[in-house]
Amino acid sequence: MHFYSYQYIQQIAQNTTSQIIDGETGVQLNYTEFDKTVRQVETVFQLLFEQHGKCLIAIESDNSLNCLVVYFALLRSQHCLLLLESGQDKLKQQQIVQNYQINLLLDTSLTNSLLTALAEAHSTAQRLIQQLPLKFLPAQTIHPDIKLLLTTSGSTGSCKYVKLTADNLQANCQSICQYLQLTANDSVVTTLPMFYSFGLSVIHTHIASGSQLVLSNSTPMDKNLWALFKQYQPTCLYGVPFFYQMLLRLGLKRLPLQSVRLFAQAGGRLDNALILQLHEYIQQQNDGSCHKQLFIMYGQTEATARMAYLQPDKLPEKVGYIGQAIRGGEFKLVNDLADHADNQDSSTQTTQTGELYYRGGNVSLGLAHNRQMLEQVEKTEWLATGDLAECDAEGDYKITGRLKRFIKIVGKRINLDEVEAWLSQSDLARNLAEHAQILASGDDDKLVLVVTGKLAANHSEQIQQQLIQHASELLSVHASYLQAAYIEQPPLTANNKVDYTKLKQQVLYAN
Repeated sequence: MHFYSYQYIQQIAQNTTSQIIDGETGVQLNYTEFDKTVRQVETVFQLLFEQHGKCLIAIESDNSLNCLVVYFALLRSQHCLLLLESGQDKLKQQQIVQNYQINLLLDTSLTNSLLTALAEAHSTAQRLIQQLPLKFLPAQTIHPDIKLLLTTSGSTGSCKYVKLTADNLQANCQSICQYLQLTANDSVVTTLPMFYSFGLSVIHTHIASGSQLVLSNSTPMDKNLWALFKQYQPTCLYGVPFFYQMLLRLGLKRLPLQSVRLFAQAGGRLDNALILQLHEYIQQQNDGSCHKQLFIMYGQTEATARMAYLQPDKLPEKVGYIGQAIRGGEFKLVNDLADHADNQDSSTQTTQTGELYYRGGNVSLGLAHNRQMLEQVEKTEWLATGDLAECDAEGDYKITGRLKRFIKIVGKRINLDEVEAWLSQSDLARNLAEHAQILASGDDDKLVLVVTGKLAANHSEQIQQQLIQHASELLSVHASYLQAAYIEQPPLTANNKVDYTKLKQQVLYAN
């Protein structure tokens, strides 16, 4: 029984008094009311598509109650969904619509008008379908196993989407609920976009647990987010590295986080120093009446969001680790690294190293770039994550870099992720202003070290010179192959991760 099914939601409704709340409008539905509204929208879509085969419906997704209702109604249908970023550039959106020959595009305006009309007493399903313009009547079949298309975290705005099944969603949802120990007593205010696999997994798991779900599109810099925290007292908080950087900058003790028992981070590597700051704050808050925990997690959209987590009690000793595979999943390391790393004396290695592979019920059916690629699926037992990792004697994994984040300088292979990690732990980094970062970018025969954060102009120039000298000595590379740059704010993807493609263009090709 899938978490979004009528039967499951009805079971949840009998065992919880929690509400699903639109944080922007204040509209609240209990689980029975939510299911009733979903079934009304289901009826509309059944009539709309009754003469057609499996269709592709795109939803311009945001964290709103209307969007969530439409999303659940379509999950229950035979059709395939594609989640678009709300507020996306219209030209990019149109390119996706054309490439995938999307049969129905539900933008925010259309979704809202549909739900408004549904609430009117005189509206009928037959009248409502007149508002829903079908395009590209299905000429090509969609594989029956494909339920949902999500953009990969690194390709927001592109036409590359991950093909996910209903069973992928269910497997990952169950595993996350189990290790986070979510219950109907929990509550969350959303802090991640719905079109992003991490953000969507938060919605799935809290509904599956019968939790209180407060939908919000606000950022940490918006007063409205903290007003919602004060009003609804959430027990769970989720964020990508940039989100937690913002919280630390704002000051954790100044924020209304007293009710939060579970802090969870995924979506990229959070600097070890920041993990330790979070851990210290949580330990200071723990007393006999509460037990707060920090979960460091690892995942990819190709695995429906989550693959691993570090048990909270292994901090701070194992800071920097992603831990072990989630229940139902398994890791292995492929040690064919001849093309990925400099030769090393194997006798000096105390841990296993290699490219990280994962298998489990949450592994997707491959990638699509257009409608034609939805006709078939690529079933693979082991997912190649593209990450380099090591595994210690206790079976805990640590990501050491990305295969694609390598450059060569005079034939020497440089791991840009390792460079960032080394420099972030240097005395030079510790002397930077709080929350400043050192990022690594570049191309073959040119390594660019980028200082970010608020620095005085004279301090910035001095730091850049010192950075080149330090990196030259660290990497045994002549300084002529190094370049330093300063930007106050690095470019970010819509998921608030560093956009390394734009960063490279900005600092390497600016001139």
